[in-house]
Amino acid sequence: MLHNALWMLKEGGILLYTVAALAQEECDDVIEAVVRKALGNFELEVLPAGEDILRMIPGIGAEQSHWGTYLLPDRTGFTPRYFARLRIRRRTHEGAQLKSET
Repeated sequence: MLHNALWMLKEGGILLYTVAALAQEECDDVIEAVVRKALGNFELEVLPAGEDILRMIPGIGAEQSHWGTYLLPDRTGFTPRYFARLRIRRRTHEGAQLKSET
């Protein structure tokens, strides 16, 4: 389903994935699978959680992973949360090439 959401975005569009979990199978593994499945259709960029985002919640206990960011309940007082952001740099599928030629 997440991969299907990429088809709805324009180039430069950002997909935000968030889940109230800390298990790798529900977090980084999901994003890695989406990135792998997107090969040949999209050139994706993983956007790290910048300081500007993390400053929105004072005292946030955030931990970067390979694909996203964990918000840890023992450091924040909130429920566990994971989020990852993917930007479509460009479409690389055959239909995108035909569209750019017309």
